[in-house]
Amino acid sequence: MNTPVTDQTVRDQVELTEAGVQDLQNELTELEEIKLPEAVTRVSVARDHGDLSENAEYHSARVDKELIETRISQINDILSKAVVVKSTKSHIAVGMGSVVTIQKKGAKKPQIITMVGEFEADPVEGKISSASPLGKALLKKKVGDEVTFSAPPASSTTPFWILSNFPIVFFPSSSTLLSSFRIQSGISKFSLTKKYFLTLS
Repeated sequence: MNTPVTDQTVRDQVELTEAGVQDLQNELTELEEIKLPEAVTRVSVARDHGDLSENAEYHSARVDKELIETRISQINDILSKAVVVKSTKSHIAVGMGSVVTIQKKGAKKPQIITMVGEFEADPVEGKISSASPLGKALLKKKVGDEVTFSAPPASSTTPFWILSNFPIVFFPSSSTLLSSFRIQSGISKFSLTKKYFLTLS
């Protein structure tokens, strides 16, 4: 008999794409097999330099080692709760793994983003969480749908949200194996709740 999915069960699950799982496994391997042993060696060498109370090198090495151990623990926790969500194969609907190119109205160059799980999100790398306001608004939407969401304040430290405050449209691209969309200016009216349109270009 299947166990009912309770609120607690959901909180204990972490959605990751297959690529996200692989990235975390690679990072874990590097931390455990390379960085942690190096950190342990640095601590040992620094300890031999004398009085630990005034040994800045020792204390710095200890902090680095503890940060690495914390990250290893965090990755293991995430992987233990991981629920792998396969990337979408749809060239119409936006889904996990969709590659989206964003074009801010008036901008000369577009920005490419990828829809990923919450723990894979990295705005600097163009990885946007499907649990974010825009991610939720776009997820499962299809060509022709109108998409709306309440944008974060202008003071947000996430660059993507500033770009997302402009009208956009999507069209499928055959140049990538993942779903790919070009986002360009779709409307001109500006409001607190920004409007986006999915249209076939």
